[in-house]
Amino acid sequence: MGNLDSKRADGRRLSVATSEAIRMKILEAANAEAPDWLPRSLLLLVLKNVAESEIDREVYYLEEKGCLRHRSEGGTHKPWMEIQITANGIDVVDGKTLL
Repeated sequence: MGNLDSKRADGRRLSVATSEAIRMKILEAANAEAPDWLPRSLLLLVLKNVAESEIDREVYYLEEKGCLRHRSEGGTHKPWMEIQITANGIDVVDGKTLL
């Protein structure tokens, strides 16, 4: 069985429980802004103790799971600038669906 921890940008391991907590905080913040878009700058403030690269990784993970959508400025290779929760993401926050 493989290691369930993910590697951080600095080489240290981020536990699955920590990743799940970050994902839930991202979803909760996006849900609080719904139906509006949550700006990157605001999410970085909400998760000020989390590395920006970890937040990015979790945002893209949540998008692939259908919980969020994102908008970027200046093309596909630019970082996301804002996120919006989807119906599936709201169900996760409400405890109706698991990630």
